[in-house]
Amino acid sequence: MTDAIASFYLRVRPDGTALYANRQCSITPVLTLEEVQREDFPARIFHPEDVERLLEKRNETLARVSLLN
Repeated sequence: MTDAIASFYLRVRPDGTALYANRQCSITPVLTLEEVQREDFPARIFHPEDVERLLEKRNETLARVSLLN
């Protein structure tokens, strides 16, 4: 079903490691599942000024979700 979406869909572990990438991610060779599973993926894909903020927001969201469980 996620392959039918016209945008990128990544399913990641709490540490940010990719578990799954939909077909849209593999349209470009840079976004194969193997590439998004690399530790340096965010730094390679996002603008350097955005990486730290992105990771902070992810960690904040994960902390909130864990409080709900």
